[in-house]
Amino acid sequence: MKKLLSIIVVGESQVIVAKNPRGLKKKSNGLITWDNLTLSAYDEGKMFKLK
Repeated sequence: MKKLLSIIVVGESQVIVAKNPRGLKKKSNGLITWDNLTLSAYDEGKMFKLK
């Protein structure tokens, strides 16, 4: 069962995925492509760069 995560848009080409949106500033590293994001399991606390 997947955990419910918040997806926060931080720009035209980046989103951050986290369980707790208030903790996003501490967890804003680890850029990957959107294609990789859709194949992986929405890793918590990562920032994803959209193509």
